[in-house]
Amino acid sequence: QSRSCLQLMSALVIIFVLISTTLRPRLVYAPCIYIGAAASLLAAFAVGHMSMFAIVCFTLSVMPEVGSFAIPFGLVATLNKKAEREGKSVSTALQM
Repeated sequence: QSRSCLQLMSALVIIFVLISTTLRPRLVYAPCIYIGAAASLLAAFAVGHMSMFAIVCFTLSVMPEVGSFAIPFGLVATLNKKAEREGKSVSTALQM
């Protein structure tokens, strides 16, 4: 349940950041990969018998997945916003 909550909240934050700022998508995606890599390494070598730490590592391991799923939606939303400002028709289905 904590993993699903983190996945939802971080996806919304990533989409919001991509829509509201001019950051490059790779600058948003890279921390997601590093967080997931650190969580995986900690889970492999540092957890031991600490169950709460294992849950935290398991929860954080969802971040690369979130980044890879949320970045395309953020890009499409940014393109749609730009097209609306230019007066062009917007078709999210064709862009995906």
